[in-house]
Amino acid sequence: MALYSNFLQINSGRPPCPGRPGDSNSRAHHPGPTPDPNTPPPPPTPTPTPPAATITPADPNDPYQQGLTFYDKGDYKNAVPKFDLAIKQNPNRTDASYKRGWSQLNLNSYDLAMADFDKVIALAPQSEQG
Repeated sequence: MALYSNFLQINSGRPPCPGRPGDSNSRAHHPGPTPDPNTPPPPPTPTPTPPAATITPADPNDPYQQGLTFYDKGDYKNAVPKFDLAIKQNPNRTDASYKRGWSQLNLNSYDLAMADFDKVIALAPQSEQG
């Protein structure tokens, strides 16, 4: 314990932690006032209730959602045209390019997959997908 206290004093420049054995400012030397046994405990602090999560259901007519449905079933051949349509509607949609890339990879279309992954990196270099 003394080595730890010396380490803290030498390396951090901070005073030793109160309550450690051997420290000059330990609470063992200065116990403080004794609480009155007749004083009732303070009321518990109420825990704030978090706001309810708002979940927007996926639009079944969205081509990206349709592509995900095929993708999740392992039907990559039918997922690709849906992701194509989603990208056509919004060329900067990285999630559709990312999933189309994985679909292409699973179909052994490596060049097309690389093109999609390169596009994701170019559009969002700091994202999870990029």
